[in-house]
Amino acid sequence: ALKFLSNVDLAYHWNWLDREVFLALWIAIFGMLGLYLIGKIRFAHDSPLQHLSVTRTILAVTVFAFVVYMVPGMWGAPLKSISAFLPPS
Repeated sequence: ALKFLSNVDLAYHWNWLDREVFLALWIAIFGMLGLYLIGKIRFAHDSPLQHLSVTRTILAVTVFAFVVYMVPGMWGAPLKSISAFLPPS
């Protein structure tokens, strides 16, 4: 959804979603996903986790690694693997 909103933002020259804002939103969303996967964030229908499964742990580590990968992009580092989704600098 952010990618399509970014395309509209570029077409109409609103300048709401520049590269840093886009990355900050992705970092926040994926960071919260990682916290959900390890059981730190729960919704009303979720039961408490007694232990993490191997699959859930691997997925959480992957999500947190992706967040760490995106953080240097906030200061202009090239993020080649996701550059197609990011707005131009």
